[in-house]
Amino acid sequence: TVIDNMAPTLELDCPPSANLINVCWADVDTTLAALGEVQWTALDNCDENLDVSYTYSDEVEFDCSLIGVDASPEGSYNFTRTFVVTAVDCNGNTTTETCSHFINTFDLTAPTIELTCPDTATVQHDENCETDVDPSITGNAIATAEDDCDTEVTITYSYADGAPTYTCGNGGYEFIRTWTATAEDDCGNESSTTCDQVIIVEDNIDPVASITCPADATVSLDDNCEADLSTDALGMATGSGTDNCDSDVDIAISYEDGAPTYTCTGDDDQLDGSYTFTRTFTALATDDCGNTHSTTCDQQITVNDETAPTQTFPNLPTDTLYLDADCSADLTPAMTPMPDAFDNCDSDVAAVVTYEDYSTLLGDNTDSFDELFGEMTVEVQTLAEHTTGELAGMSTYRIYAVLPEAGDFLSSISGEGTFNTQIRSTSDFYQHPLGGVTPNNVNPLLYSNFPELEYDSYVTVGLTQMPNAADGEGEVKLAGSDWQAEFESGEDLFITGEFGGAWFALNGDANGFAGADRRVLVAQVTTDGDINGQIFAQVFPQGDGSIARYFTVPFGTGCEGDDATIEGSYLVSRLWTSTVNDDCGNEDTAYAYQYIVVLDTIAPQFTNTCDIENGETVEYTCADDNGNGVNDIFDFTEIPAACAPDYIENCDSEVALTMTSDTMGYVPTGDIANYCMPGTVEAIANGETCDDRDPEAIRLFNFGGDESYTIVDGGSSIVEIMQDSTMHIVLEAQNAAGDAGFIFDAIYDGGH
Repeated sequence: TVIDNMAPTLELDCPPSANLINVCWADVDTTLAALGEVQWTALDNCDENLDVSYTYSDEVEFDCSLIGVDASPEGSYNFTRTFVVTAVDCNGNTTTETCSHFINTFDLTAPTIELTCPDTATVQHDENCETDVDPSITGNAIATAEDDCDTEVTITYSYADGAPTYTCGNGGYEFIRTWTATAEDDCGNESSTTCDQVIIVEDNIDPVASITCPADATVSLDDNCEADLSTDALGMATGSGTDNCDSDVDIAISYEDGAPTYTCTGDDDQLDGSYTFTRTFTALATDDCGNTHSTTCDQQITVNDETAPTQTFPNLPTDTLYLDADCSADLTPAMTPMPDAFDNCDSDVAAVVTYEDYSTLLGDNTDSFDELFGEMTVEVQTLAEHTTGELAGMSTYRIYAVLPEAGDFLSSISGEGTFNTQIRSTSDFYQHPLGGVTPNNVNPLLYSNFPELEYDSYVTVGLTQMPNAADGEGEVKLAGSDWQAEFESGEDLFITGEFGGAWFALNGDANGFAGADRRVLVAQVTTDGDINGQIFAQVFPQGDGSIARYFTVPFGTGCEGDDATIEGSYLVSRLWTSTVNDDCGNEDTAYAYQYIVVLDTIAPQFTNTCDIENGETVEYTCADDNGNGVNDIFDFTEIPAACAPDYIENCDSEVALTMTSDTMGYVPTGDIANYCMPGTVEAIANGETCDDRDPEAIRLFNFGGDESYTIVDGGSSIVEIMQDSTMHIVLEAQNAAGDAGFIFDAIYDGGH
């Protein structure tokens, strides 16, 4: 028996191995048709028809599995297919051979990735100026990835924050958060992408402001009703602030003034003056990010009007009143001076005007009046009483203004409108032909030749002759012309009217200053009448021309009687007081003066004049007035005794009665019982006397020349009847031609 124990020979030819780059396992066809079958060559020593068969097995080894993150690693792998070929001959000898072929896939392609950043995030600082910018607050990026092989690509995230860009100090800022997403497949292939997220960090926490107000203030209004209400004057609030982030908070101080509340109570609807108001200060704290906080405080401001009103209160002109039959006069003011008042605040100043009258004649004390205005008086001095010459019967007077103080300056004597100057006389003023209105040109050397010149009537300011410039004297100046002409013609001096007039001296002229006796001569007048009047004077106290004081002073208006009780005309010094008040009670008092001349111009009235009318002439003639058939000169009729009249007087309780007798012709005396004026007999009806001759008083016989003589009119003819009936006859006769005559004087014994 031949036993075939030799196994067949078998040579295998496996399909070729392959390296597949970037081919995913899922895309590889592992079928025999795709990869090929094993090929073999089988030989056997005996059997030509060997029974050859094969089997195969596949083994996959993933090279990336160690880094994969999922349960199904995918990507690069090693694929091994092992063929087992068995050749069996007919004797059952078997030969088995194996061969493998390898398919290696390599996943070298990184995944693709898309990254979406979170939206811009805004976060806030807390009270410590801190903030949490964790992505859990600001948001996370979201990425998606795809891989050729790995169905579950691993994605990892990271971020980096850029440097902050500050938008407001240390508080607000923003920065860029750069997100990075990395996609990695199981084979470690990875790709990354980035995106930027803007993160804004805001400081929205307000600072805390604090404020301290200035103390309450009180100020006074000035002359313009204004006060410095600035914070420089009344104080400024101070403030401070704290903030969570800003260490130097900005503080702005502002203020607003509330509406004023007026505190004065006036007498009108428009209250002005003092007021109060509230000044509200606001401290505004602002941090670097514009967050603000404000707080306020109040300052109470009191504005006081402590300025009294000012006023101009005019003096009134001298008024003249006349005493009535009851020796009374209505002293009620005819007009009331009103002040021109001004107040720094009050537009409607309240004014109260009162007056008080003073009269020394009425027993009043005028000290308060004189203290206010100074006492200026007028003195009239008698310079001379003339008994002979051209001025016989006249008197020369000097009129002096007595100023309030020695050293005061008499600026002017004037008249205008209701303020007037008058120098009056009940007769004319003497004016010398060589004199003038003033003594400016009077030279005393002329007095020896013209003695009356020394007593000329003139006006002056301290001069009696031409001024001496070496002594600082100046001329008396004149204004106005009408009054000068009237005065120079001997009329009263009267300066008034719309344009008036004046005589004056220039301030500083020595002749205008009052000496120790306070007197300045203002006029010299010569007259045989009684003088009176008033002067309106401007006085500069101590020569200060910026302070002018005015005086109206009457003179010669009082009554000087023959008894101890002076009654009748008098002078009233009226003190006007103006009190002005503003709404706040600030008060100013001003004074003005007025002189009231009260004149007694009513003469005493006779109530019994013995049936003799005023002005009646009682005549006793030589006719037979009593009708007893005897010529009255032989009745030895006595002249009636003087009448003792009764009278009434409005003012004077002790009227001085002066009885005077004005006679025409002859008045009986103790020796002479009666007088008679002889006259030439009247012609009878046929024009002749009883002996048919022309009327005659005496006829001479045996006398050469004319025979018939008549009584000389206004001559010395008189018939005196003595108490013993003796008759004394004086006849002053003249002829018919009136060129010759004689006086017949004879005494006839009585008893016939």
